[in-house]
Amino acid sequence: MPIYLIRHGETALNASRVFQPADTPLSELGHAQARALGERLRRLPIDALITSDLTRTMQTAQGIVEGRAPLRLHTSALLQERNLGDLRGQPYEVLGIDLHSFDGKPPNGESKAEFEERVAQAFGHVIDLHQELAEELADSHQARVLDGESARHVGAPPDPLLVVVTHGLVIRGFFEHHLQLPSGEPLPDRIANTSLSIFSASPPHLLELLNCDRHLDGPQFSASSEAHARKGFGG
Repeated sequence: MPIYLIRHGETALNASRVFQPADTPLSELGHAQARALGERLRRLPIDALITSDLTRTMQTAQGIVEGRAPLRLHTSALLQERNLGDLRGQPYEVLGIDLHSFDGKPPNGESKAEFEERVAQAFGHVIDLHQELAEELADSHQARVLDGESARHVGAPPDPLLVVVTHGLVIRGFFEHHLQLPSGEPLPDRIANTSLSIFSASPPHLLELLNCDRHLDGPQFSASSEAHARKGFGG
């Protein structure tokens, strides 16, 4: 079963293009985006969800799990957005920084190398969690067989479905260093709010869906600052 990778919903500071403090919440539009994504995923048998522990990702995760039977919810600081330290709260245009290439270390923040190392740890943590879920489901399946249910009735052990909710630069780091795009497919210019990407849990971790936000096609989302973000393939 592939892993579902999701960016958080829009915030007011996304819309005004400001480097965000850690505790930035979703805007009203961002909450609506999260609910739309939750509806898109409603019928999927999600086994667990892991999210960055920052406010905007936690609120997005809540939009996904709302109305569902209880499922395992994990948080990890490894999935946080790059820590820009004293640059947070400043407008993009004033600083003139392209975060995709910014190698410097902001005061009280992370250098690009430090951030990339943390993203590598985050990716490893996600893969390990998926493996743990797979082992638990296999053990449960085996227990049912040992309890007397026929192997034919029980069927094959189910594959786990893990959802990851994180931030744009983390997702881009996954794309650039840990996931494989189909030959000739370019990276998107922007990672859209609540966009869905899907990749294989097994090496080489091929991307099957990239930056898809078709759940935001309705007119109620036309005010999004990223309404024209490239959707990538498969969406």
